[in-house]
Amino acid sequence: LMAGPAMDEAGACIFEVMVHMTEAGESEVLLVGECLFAYVRLLQQSPVSEELWKEIRCVEEMNFRFRSVSDPVSVVSSLAHSMQDKLPIEKVLSGPAKVWDYDAAEIAEVSAMLTCARLRVVLATKSFTEQEHCPEVERWYGTRYGAGRLPTEWHKAWEARRTGGADELAKTAWLQDLALPMPNPFVAEDLELKPRPPSGVPQHPRRVVPLPSALERAMASECAAAAGAVGRVLQVYFRQDDKFDLPKACLNVDIYSPWCAESLENRVASSAWAQAVAEELNEFAYDAEVAGLYYSLSASSRGLCLRFAGYHDKLPVLMRKVAEKMVAMQEVSEHTWTLVQTVMLRNFSNMATTKQPYQQAMEWEQRCAMKTAVTAAELLECFQKLTREKLTGVSKKLLGQCYAEALLQGNVAEDPGLGEVMEALLPAVRPAVAADALPALGSAALPGGAGSCVLVRREGTNPKEQNGGVTVTLQAAEETLKNVVFCELANQVLGQRCFDELRTKQQLGYIVVLQPYADGLGTGFCGLRAIVQSEKHPAEVHRRIDAWLAAALVDLASGLSDEQLGEYVEALLAVKREKPKKLADEFGRNWSEVAQRRFHFGRRGEVIEVLERPRAELLVEFRAFVSGCLIPAPRIAVEVLGAAAAASAAEAAEAETAPYEGATVTLSGLQDVKAFR
Repeated sequence: LMAGPAMDEAGACIFEVMVHMTEAGESEVLLVGECLFAYVRLLQQSPVSEELWKEIRCVEEMNFRFRSVSDPVSVVSSLAHSMQDKLPIEKVLSGPAKVWDYDAAEIAEVSAMLTCARLRVVLATKSFTEQEHCPEVERWYGTRYGAGRLPTEWHKAWEARRTGGADELAKTAWLQDLALPMPNPFVAEDLELKPRPPSGVPQHPRRVVPLPSALERAMASECAAAAGAVGRVLQVYFRQDDKFDLPKACLNVDIYSPWCAESLENRVASSAWAQAVAEELNEFAYDAEVAGLYYSLSASSRGLCLRFAGYHDKLPVLMRKVAEKMVAMQEVSEHTWTLVQTVMLRNFSNMATTKQPYQQAMEWEQRCAMKTAVTAAELLECFQKLTREKLTGVSKKLLGQCYAEALLQGNVAEDPGLGEVMEALLPAVRPAVAADALPALGSAALPGGAGSCVLVRREGTNPKEQNGGVTVTLQAAEETLKNVVFCELANQVLGQRCFDELRTKQQLGYIVVLQPYADGLGTGFCGLRAIVQSEKHPAEVHRRIDAWLAAALVDLASGLSDEQLGEYVEALLAVKREKPKKLADEFGRNWSEVAQRRFHFGRRGEVIEVLERPRAELLVEFRAFVSGCLIPAPRIAVEVLGAAAAASAAEAAEAETAPYEGATVTLSGLQDVKAFR
């Protein structure tokens, strides 16, 4: 449910209320409208609240004053738009972003315009039929639609709700829950920057050892039960901000649970439970989001992921509320389960049937090579067997035996702020399992000799999708820092050439990408991956990718001068030297080191050091890497057949021929993949 101005152009403004409905809700549009106009009545018949207006002004003022820098294109576009609105030059920046003068009469006048006489209703649903609901076709994209007057039944019922007296409204019980907003408990009051240590702030996050004393004491009993010190079951990394000077903070916590990692069933149950927690916190989280605080709770293959961000002042309040709900959610109500089941079933179904072909290809590649990877179809099948009763007790299973790692960064002082923030999570995050009890991640070393290929062939899951997809991945070497840098440099040279040849010249499709990849496990592999989505038969696309790669890699190894390669080295260095523009950007870089459990926060600096080595020495090693690792690299390729190629008998015959002689293994179904793994 969202509401606000949807268009404010040339003196006209549209106030829009958008409601995303479940399948059951699609047949209750009349009831949805009644609820909306009952609230409009409440709004129109209540005095304008100056206190609520001041709260809104306060939030808008904070958001304007402390907003992070956007990308230059968006900033320029926004400024140009504001200048077209003939704003005073001193308000070009602040005019669209802030609330200015309080005028109760004007607010009431605008509120009074919310009537059925000024109403336009737009309904979009897959259940509409062309003949009955959408007989017309718009001329630009051929979209089917229908238009007409608002049904008389709707008009009468909605206006009755808007104009009805209190006695009439009292007859409907659910309308009694409607109320104007209460004061928002999450609006920040402390916006001061915290004093920094006299010795300065370390350049990178550091592990907090020992943990704050209050946190140590609160966790002592759990850790004693695990026969280990607190530091073995909870690791906290921390960096106080000294660059962006904003009263904000970011906190991520990964909660690793052996129970979640035991089976796909447990993983899906964990995901459903996390969605149920979020569903029951929706109303509460709305106030937090309005006040500039955000959180998310999701499940991974090995546990839970908690994310918090926003103004530091009230962040612990939000964290404590989320933690308390996580602990209290021992059972999921029938109402909540119905909502969660509907949304998750739709999402899993869409993932399993309507993914882009290139995404399907990448999914099957991961399923072959990554230890914890599963397909969307497997997730859907598992979720369809899940019942509400199976979510009972999931909270204790997840949180009762777990290990946690966290990163806190922003306007928080280490003492006492760090302890206060982390203690807010203690109701839920009480880890009692050491890190060495976690199941390991892993990626498969591809079989075969130089140039060998594991080939996966699949039909696309969406019969209406004309395109197919192909990925060709070269597993070049182990994932060391230097090897990853060389893969990135190879992509710096070849990325645009790949697009120019396969997209522009050969016209294979709109999606043509060459990218470096690294498993991100510390003990995995790295290399290059080519991605093409095309209406041509995937076997033909595969052959063209292979032909281009063969010539391009040979040219990369011996066809470019030191001066030419040096230009690409400088271009990659410029990318690596670029400073983060926002706290969230810097936090994201650091969190990737925690999430991948490498904790190598100085990695970017070391990458720069590799690229800044004596140029001749660097290029000799790079060419040796291309010749010795990239050119003979074993490959895994996935071909996803689209509807256009499947309909062509001539192209279908091409599929019988392997793209190249090195295809040592050919897989076609899930059982083949499981046997291969």
